[in-house]
Formats: sequence, structure tokens, C-alpha cells
Amino acid sequence: MEMWRELCGRFGLRRSPEACEARQGELFLQALPGHAQPAPGAVRLVGALRREGVRLGLASSSARPWIEGVLAVIGLGEAFEVVVSGDDVVRGKPDPEIFLLAAERLGVTPTACTVIEDSRHGVAAALAAGMAVVAVRTAYNADEAFTGTQRVVASLEELVPAG
Repeated sequence: MEMWRELCGRFGLRRSPEACEARQGELFLQALPGHAQPAPGAVRLVGALRREGVRLGLASSSARPWIEGVLAVIGLGEAFEVVVSGDDVVRGKPDPEIFLLAAERLGVTPTACTVIEDSRHGVAAALAAGMAVVAVRTAYNADEAFTGTQRVVASLEELVPAG
């Protein structure tokens, strides 16, 4: 909402920040079916982990409708036992609140969790929560050191079990 307040003020937009944010959400959800693609290896990794009985949670700073929309489009709508969104927390990443809430809802201790993250703030949040972290390189984080992580991979495909 803060971004929309700033943009509405800077450009003298007639719509309220709330209306602009709502419209952005509508347009995002409308565009999903033709544009949302899973990261390489994501669907295979989630499937393999589920077959191995690993309990899966998702902690994203995005709004819940966006998360649910993306998961449905990429075929992972029912894949996660727990989904925690930015709507569920007061403080966003790099604060650990979102990961701590996900662990709580899964009924596990934070030290029993491994987080797969692709952002500096997400890695910092997971480490602050006391969780193990695997960082995934993307075009947006190529220069990040990801200090403190257990592993850094070039793609989720590196994490898919063989077989």
C-alpha cells in the first residue's frame, strides 16, 4: 500500500491508493493463466519431496490471492500443507516472522526446517528464524554472497532427487 500512496501522490492519480492496489491485483490475477511458469525443477522437486513424506510449507511476502493464483496455474495448488502470506504477518522479510509462523502452523521447530529462498531478504529472514537455508541463484541475485546458507544452487533442478 505504501508504494501506491507514493505513486498516487507523485503522479496525482485520481484513484485512491487502495483502489490502485486492488486494480493491480485484479490485473495480475487475470494475466496469470498465460504467463505464470514454475521455476525449472520446482514441480518435480515438490512432487519428490511429497512422495518422500516431507511436510511442505510456503512462506511468501505476496498477497494470499496472488500466491493461490500462481500455485493453481503452475499445478501446485494443493502441494503445500501450510501457506503463509504477507497478509498473515505484521513485519515482512527480512524479519523472521513469516518463517516462524510457517513453522508454528506446521507444528515443527524452526531448527527442523530447511528454507529454499531466492532473495537476500528471504535468506536473512530464514537465518534469523534459526532455519537451514538453500539459496537459489537467479538473474536478480547473481551478485549476492548468501553468507550463512548451507548451500547455493543454480537451479531447483539441482535439488531434485535422482530417480
